[in-house]
Amino acid sequence: GQVEILLNNSTIAALNTITDHYVYAIKGLSVDYGVIRLEHPCTPGLRSRWEPKDISDCKPTELEAKTRETLFELLNNSGDDNPFLRDIFFPEEGATCSAVDDEREIEIEMNGECWTRVHPEHMSIFDMTYWVDHHPGGSYNIQKWSENNGTILVYPSLLESNPHSMSRWNNHWHKFTFVGRFGDYLSLSDLPSTLRGIEVTNYFGSTKGSDSTHVLVCGSPGEVSNDKNEGFQFDISGVATANVNYLLGDNRKFVWTMIGLGAADQLRQRVSWAMS
Repeated sequence: GQVEILLNNSTIAALNTITDHYVYAIKGLSVDYGVIRLEHPCTPGLRSRWEPKDISDCKPTELEAKTRETLFELLNNSGDDNPFLRDIFFPEEGATCSAVDDEREIEIEMNGECWTRVHPEHMSIFDMTYWVDHHPGGSYNIQKWSENNGTILVYPSLLESNPHSMSRWNNHWHKFTFVGRFGDYLSLSDLPSTLRGIEVTNYFGSTKGSDSTHVLVCGSPGEVSNDKNEGFQFDISGVATANVNYLLGDNRKFVWTMIGLGAADQLRQRVSWAMS
């Protein structure tokens, strides 16, 4: 089968060493930061993230029975098997909470376990390399977290000397390349293209086992084989290159799309395209 890698400290450290990038799991993001508050986890359509906590340190939030029961059910039936995090999605309809409950920072005790609500990107893994050259406080404040094979970047929302407002995170986090959640398994082919060079492919392919599956994709007249030394790129009009990140499972869609756009039987293909 396809090579899968576990997104843990060892994997993050290996990616940083091999690629000279700065990949981190993120901590320190606030749920309730003054006027900047996350939406309540009972907001329809909202994804909220929860983290297990030692039951001896649990301080359950006082909640109305309806809110507690609804969150209990969503946490119990989330289907999320990550050992460190649990994401739940509040349904658009069919689930309700008490309007009295407005607390954002919530702890829940259930079935002998304690779950605390955290920021939705808490322990998400990002490639922060872009921010090394663009961080207003200098590159070292991003690079320092990787010293001694460090893998966690703590956002300084609670720093006494110069606390960072959550508005800074909200304004800039989309500039970082998302890798995945800490504790999840990720297919090697689904790594961002900036991290999926030949050295990374060889390293994880040799340490995690080889991929014995093969995908047959028909080429075009005059097409030549790929040069893996060039990395994961493709030419556009023969004059430019662009990095791409896509799933191998999308190959079939790409082929169908090109047939739909360029096949000789244009009437049939265009009708199919319109009706899809």
